[in-house]
Parts: sequence; structure tokens; C-alpha cells
Amino acid sequence: MTSRLPVAPPAHDHPLPLGTAVTLDPSSEFVGDQIVTGGHPWRVLRLNPAAMSHVRHWEKDGTITAGTGALARTLTNAGFLTPSYSSSRELHDVTIVIPHFGDVGPLRSLIEELGDFAVIVVDDGSPNTQELEEICNEVGVRLIHHEHNRGPAAARNTGLQACTTPFVWFIDSDVTVGGPRAVWQRLSTHFSDPLVAAVAPRVVGHVGASLKERFEERWSPLDLGPRSALATPRGRVSYVPSASLIVRRSAIGDGFDEELRTGEDVDLIWRLAIAGWLTRYDAQVLNRHRSRSTTTSWFAQRVHYGDSASALAQRHPGNLAPIRADAWTLLAWCFAIFRRPGLSMTVMDAAQRGLAEQLPADLPDADDVARHIAGLGIVRAGGPLARALLRSYAPLVLLGLFHRRTRTLSLVVVLGGVVHRLRGAAPHVTDIPLALADDTAYSLGLWRGAWQRREWSVVLPQITWRTRLGRAVRRPRHNEPTLAADRGLD
Repeated sequence: MTSRLPVAPPAHDHPLPLGTAVTLDPSSEFVGDQIVTGGHPWRVLRLNPAAMSHVRHWEKDGTITAGTGALARTLTNAGFLTPSYSSSRELHDVTIVIPHFGDVGPLRSLIEELGDFAVIVVDDGSPNTQELEEICNEVGVRLIHHEHNRGPAAARNTGLQACTTPFVWFIDSDVTVGGPRAVWQRLSTHFSDPLVAAVAPRVVGHVGASLKERFEERWSPLDLGPRSALATPRGRVSYVPSASLIVRRSAIGDGFDEELRTGEDVDLIWRLAIAGWLTRYDAQVLNRHRSRSTTTSWFAQRVHYGDSASALAQRHPGNLAPIRADAWTLLAWCFAIFRRPGLSMTVMDAAQRGLAEQLPADLPDADDVARHIAGLGIVRAGGPLARALLRSYAPLVLLGLFHRRTRTLSLVVVLGGVVHRLRGAAPHVTDIPLALADDTAYSLGLWRGAWQRREWSVVLPQITWRTRLGRAVRRPRHNEPTLAADRGLD
């Protein structure tokens, strides 16, 4: 297993500099005069008047002023603020590492696209070594061989060890960058923050003519959505894929865990977070990733994604539960599905009263705050809940459509889960069966991995009767925000 990563510089030693431009994260929502919710992962902040005044100012102006750098650092590390920097790094500051196994056609195109960048190709035991050597010699890039296939994590680590530049850009051989110089200039600005260890663009599917390729273009599993975010465990963006990933060389130690054939990128990002580093997902930059060439290999890829969850759960206990919710949310939605709106409203009222009791007595409008957070949270949880159920239990949900007693619940889960996944774009009718096949494959892999490793945490939901507000919100000290984290579904 990979050794522990270097610890990040202390956050309190690195307030955001005066004049830094900041953007309030779209997840942020103000509730009353002292509460703001949002961030990554989702949490509740109680701010004193001075701190709230600064946050409201940043919502309009977005510039760090004298005396606010420490507060801005706290909010940045919590995912409420995103700093913007204009200074980019030079090309000689980065080396591109391409792990390769298989078809050399896409690799040739990628190397030619990279132009003046320093490039290292790591041949991970490919059967066509001679052809690979000819391509690398022709273009003039360094080639390192593995005698046997050791997996993408080992190939990236081999390239990492051969690098001397302060930054390393991992790019899979089936990725199209689309203007790598401009992409590097944009993404490298994030490293002006000394706590940022990794940055990744949005990775969407490659444009193609087949139904599978068109589905992949719109709904690739590597596509983390159109909103930039701080990537962190249990956050809306919980990781970034290593298909295109830039890292600070000094932050990642020995690199990826070579025991993991799949999910090694998730593990790295989570270990970086544990060590105090930040990972940025920049959705304004697009790379494209080719889908698997055959339907069989495409389905097998999804099975492997699901299978990786149990190995990750053994390394990161508590982060891989398929559903993380309170019983109030589940009961409210069950009653609504079975057409018992009165009981559903009763449950929502009970959840709001329970949350209000957790809030301090000195919080103004505590009832209104509880009503907004608990009530609106239950309503908003419907889509993610259906999506999580379908993703993790697809075979059972689909079988439930054929039984009279479970048909209604299964139908709601299928419709809700598919709609939630395909939201934000106009889906084609053929996307629906492909989405269900995708979820079925992932679910099969998830249960297979749980059985083989006896790691049942990845298939057992985490349910609590207590609304997931975390520790009670207390009165903040002077100029200090108070955090109470994690309510609702991840």
C-alpha cells in the first residue's frame, strides 16, 4: 500500500492574499441573518455579523480586503469560496506522463497534439512494443517499458519517479486535450494557492456516431458536471479522474496505490484531503475521453468501477456507503410515494422540530431556519435518493417492477433515478436503456466486490433518526465562522 502523503502547509499560515478575486460557490445559500449553507461537503455555517458582512460583500464584489484573508481561507477550505488567480506556470514547469496499454492510434494523436510539452510515455507491458517505440522515436518523446502489465497506477508512478519538474500532468492515451497549451495556462493558475495539490478539467465523452458513443458524450461516468467545485470526500464532487489530472509533485509522495487497478484516483484524492491538501475541479476546461470500443468492454468497465468500491472502503472507512440519509427523509418520501401526504407532512414537521431543538436558543428565527434546512432538504433529497437506490441496487429495483407489491416503489425509483441522472440536458430515448445498463453493471460490480472482500459497508445504507446537522451550531467568537457539517444525502 502507498505510504502516507506529505502534510499540507498549515492553513492558518496561508490566508488569501489582499486583492485576490474570489467567487462564492453556487451551492451557497443564505438562511436568515446568521446562517449560510452549502460548501463541499454540504454544511451549515453560523457567521457572526462581521463575517456575514464580508461574505455578503464577496457575493457582490469578490475581492479580498484587508483583514479578511484568514476568514476567506477558512471558507475556501470548506468549499464556500473559490479564489481566482491570473498567474500561470511555464511549460517547462510540467512534465506530461502518459500510461499506455493497447491501441497506439489514439496515443499517436495525443503525442502530436501535445507539441512542445515534455512527455514521458510508460508502456505498461503492451503487446505492440516495437510499434510503440517507432512512434515515440519519430515524435521524440521518452519511452519507459514495463516488462509485464502492472496496472495504470504503477505506470503513472513509474512516470512520476522519472519527472524532475514541480508539476506532473497525467493524461490517459485515449484522451483528447483540445489545445493543451491553453488548458495548461488555465489550470496551472490554481497552483498559485500553495494548498492546492491537484487540479483536473471536466472530462466528457468523445464525439462519435454510435448510440453508445452519443450516450458517453452526454453522460460519461468521468463527467463530474458543469459546475466547478472543491473535490473532497462526501462532497458533491468527491474525486477527480486521473484520465487528465495535474498534480503538485511535492504533494503526492510516491503517488498512486499500485494495489488498486481501479479507483486509484479516488484513493489519491482522498488521501490528499486527509493530509490537508485541496483538489480543484475546473469545469470550464473540457477534455474528451474515448469510450470502450465494444459494448462488452463498456459493460465490463462499469462492473470494475463498482467492484473498486469495496477496496476503497477498506482504505477509507465510512466514505462509501451507498446511501447516507436520515430516517425522516426516507419516511417522508415513502409516505408520499404511497399517497399518504398527511403522514408525509407529519414526518417533515417532526424532522423540523428535531432540528430546531439542536439549534442554540440564542439563534434568531431558529424555527424558520429549521424549516428551511430540514423541510427543503427532504424535498431536494428525492432525486439523489432515487439515484443512489438505482445505482446501488439496480437488479433488485428492476426485478421489483414485476411484482405487484413492489411495482410502485420500483417504478418511482427507476423514473426518479434516471431523470436525476439525465437532468440538465435533452436526453435521447435510447439514453434510458443505456443508463439502466450502466447502473446495472455498476451495481453488479458493487455487490461482487462486497462479497469477495466481505466488505458490506458499500451495500449497507447509513440511516440515522437524527437529522444530519452534525454538532449543534454554537455562538461564534469574534470574526469566527462556526461549522456544523453534513446533513442529508452526499
